[in-house]
Amino acid sequence: MSEEPDPNDLKVPEIEELDSEIVPEPTVDDSSLNGESLDSLREEREELRDRWLRKEADIQNLRKRVSREKAELAEAARRSVLQAILPVIDSSEKGIDLLESQAISEDLKVYHEGIKLLVNELKNVLEKFEVLEVPGIGHPFDPGIHEAILVEQTDDHTEGEVLELYRKGYIQNGRLLRPAQVKVASAILTDSEQED
Repeated sequence: MSEEPDPNDLKVPEIEELDSEIVPEPTVDDSSLNGESLDSLREEREELRDRWLRKEADIQNLRKRVSREKAELAEAARRSVLQAILPVIDSSEKGIDLLESQAISEDLKVYHEGIKLLVNELKNVLEKFEVLEVPGIGHPFDPGIHEAILVEQTDDHTEGEVLELYRKGYIQNGRLLRPAQVKVASAILTDSEQED
């Protein structure tokens, strides 16, 4: 029968620290190199350093370009969704105007209120994305934000004043989402002006 050793009696031999030998860096014996080969090594080093710096700059430029393109794609997607919402708002507002212009039953009043709530929610979405309506009736015509559908000759309004709004226009962050379609006032032409 063998006796089992007592775990407390077990001794781990101490590990002797080895003197770590420092591996010497390879040195170039200047005496073995002539001046030309030393110069060529320095030129090669500078050339490699220059190439490395250029590649690093290319990588930084690529990162910036990818980041910019990513932001532009996100903005384009956001604009596309917002532009798709605009006809829904137009149709809903026309429905509201139609229901308000007629005497409606109690049943239709519920739908009327529902459509109004829908339009308010959609307008809240537009507001969240900083979408503003283009100025309409009474404002001067601006070809950058308005699309003239009709021109009416009149002396009652100043020339270029927006008289009627057929479709609302919208701007987001200074960029046109959709131009407003409008009727514009024009001065009445005299007979001599009409002949020209």
